[in-house]
Amino acid sequence: MGTAGPVANVPRAFSPLPAGASAVSFARIAKYPEPGWHVPQSPSFALGPQKLTYLASEAKSDVLSLYEYDHATGATKVLLRADDLLGKGGEKLSKEEELRRERQRQRNKGITSYAFAKQGGRLIVPLNGDVYLREPDGTTKALTKTPEPELDPKICRTGAKVTYVRGSELYVTDVASGKETALTRGAKPHVTRGQSDYNAQEEFGESSGAFLSPDCKAVVYLEVDDSEVAEVLVPGFRRGEAKHDPLRYPLAGGKNPKVAVYVTSLAGGAPRKVALPDLEGNYLVSFTWEPSAAAFTFEAVSRDQRTVSFVRVDAKTLAHTTREIGKDARYVDALPMRRFEESASFVTIGRQNGHAHLELRDGNGVMERAITKGDWDVTQIAAIDEKAKEVLFVATKDGPLERHLYAVPLAGGEVRKLTHEAGTHAPIVDHGTGRWFDVHSSRQRAPKVELRGAKGELLHDLSPAKDPEIDALSLRPLEPFTCHTKDGTLLHANLLRPRGFDAKRLYPVVVMVYGGPGAQTVVDRFSPKLLWQHLADRGFFVFQVDNRGSAGRGFEFAAATYGKLGELELQDQLDALEALKTVEGVDPTRVGIYGVSYGGTMTLEAMLRAPGKYKAGIADASVVDWSLYDSGYTERYLGPKGPAYEATELSRFAPALTGRLLVMHGLMDENVHFANSAKLVDALVAAQRPFDMVVLPGERHGTKDPGAKEWISRKIADYFAETLK
Repeated sequence: MGTAGPVANVPRAFSPLPAGASAVSFARIAKYPEPGWHVPQSPSFALGPQKLTYLASEAKSDVLSLYEYDHATGATKVLLRADDLLGKGGEKLSKEEELRRERQRQRNKGITSYAFAKQGGRLIVPLNGDVYLREPDGTTKALTKTPEPELDPKICRTGAKVTYVRGSELYVTDVASGKETALTRGAKPHVTRGQSDYNAQEEFGESSGAFLSPDCKAVVYLEVDDSEVAEVLVPGFRRGEAKHDPLRYPLAGGKNPKVAVYVTSLAGGAPRKVALPDLEGNYLVSFTWEPSAAAFTFEAVSRDQRTVSFVRVDAKTLAHTTREIGKDARYVDALPMRRFEESASFVTIGRQNGHAHLELRDGNGVMERAITKGDWDVTQIAAIDEKAKEVLFVATKDGPLERHLYAVPLAGGEVRKLTHEAGTHAPIVDHGTGRWFDVHSSRQRAPKVELRGAKGELLHDLSPAKDPEIDALSLRPLEPFTCHTKDGTLLHANLLRPRGFDAKRLYPVVVMVYGGPGAQTVVDRFSPKLLWQHLADRGFFVFQVDNRGSAGRGFEFAAATYGKLGELELQDQLDALEALKTVEGVDPTRVGIYGVSYGGTMTLEAMLRAPGKYKAGIADASVVDWSLYDSGYTERYLGPKGPAYEATELSRFAPALTGRLLVMHGLMDENVHFANSAKLVDALVAAQRPFDMVVLPGERHGTKDPGAKEWISRKIADYFAETLK
């Protein structure tokens, strides 16, 4: 926690140093990824027990290529580059693909996704709006070459057929003949087939709307009708050209899309609709097929998100059964699930005594037993080893700031820890061989990448060479910090002290805030945090704390903010700030706060609802009025539209502003619409309160253009240097 606070008549204030005092330039802050994180990603074991494929950058940039590692020979080679398919023309994203990547938080370029058929070794890659095929012998060809982009391609188990969405319809191509067949036709305006709806993509992690059967004969797809959904104009300008796009956006309390489920043969023919009158208005997510292809299943989350049900549909008759598998007076989540390879049973993560734990359920969704228990949370089902009758999973069993891989018998019992280096592990397990690909790091240690065998033995170290930028930029690890709220709740935080700290001086503070539900920002993981490093080099303390509402510490900790977003989060932030003020060298009169998205909202909470606590704030892409945000997120955490929405609406607190406030927003933000900042500006003007503003006309949610990112980083640092001097 640090030593006691300053003595009033001893310390002298410290003015922030100029930008040149830091080796971390604004141009480097704008580059992606951060130092140390040029690591392999998206691994696949699809080519068999001796092969591993993954994506990585050849030039330590954001452009990825597909690699293959051969365990038998130890050789690594580039299997495919974007230039191999496109030539030197470069990638051009369609608006449709750009918006899909926004939903998936995808920032890379080049080959960003790929999929192998489970049999035969055929590979598909979506690129530049088309679908490319690579045969096992290395030959490649374009499966599609059309003016309209193809989205979300899928290759069936045998590799014989590939499906994709073009425009509003779903298509299939027979790989051998090259023949394309339209599986759907005649979509009306605002109707799509084969795509999931906005809420499913943005809030429920269901990026796809088409699901191939394991026998390669049929596909389940979603029909989404947005015709009654509110239309929101997303204005913008790029390179001087107007980009005013209408967007069907499901506002909280408004109409949601109508989502229907269909099944059709890949050979063509009339699609069949699944009659689901009992599930009208539910969110439909987590679609999978049983291994036998006799049925498919999905989860239905009620509009109020207080119940989640498991739905099984017979593939022949389309008769369905529905079983409630989760219920809470506040909210539930769709349950992550992993199917067995040889039966219809599955393992899921349910809620047991306020914590997320493994459950074994039969093919009808009936729970047979809870597999794990305790005051910790399972965060991922990594694999089911059916031969050993074990489940491999990732959890917080060793503490909420760490993630490790564990194994437990399907029957329950002793939990074995499989990863041992402290920190955060992100393993991908091959269910067939038990091998796992592990990217792991800690605050003190840059990422390592290892391929390990079923017994944990090291098979190959895929770690990149030490990144020289870590030393060249003099990057320092974040310091763990803990404090308690007034009611005794323990909070975890990160702290970076000023470089060249002098105990005889007082230094300003910048609080980096997110604070939103379901997220965890404080973990034991390698985090260069270049903007933090730049600010600390110039003489700032930089601080971050996970308030209640955050993930990783059980449901009660996460759900404590239900129905009153911003209230408890702000109180926890203020309590943490009081603890920080006891740290030697902290100037309690010069505190700034900065956040993006929910962090921007929290910045406004701090500046408007706790005036005087923070001298300056920068709020980027902030929700000001939850009535202007999407239904899937807002209604989960704030409940149905009612008094809570008015109570949390921030523009009405505009007259209370006393500190310096910078409002930033991308004009083309299709997630948190510019209407939020516009409402705040109107209120600040009406209240005659001074403020500053930056609008980026061509940016969406979060600044991504390198030039804009560089400019914004400079603006943030300069603003705090000016206002906290």
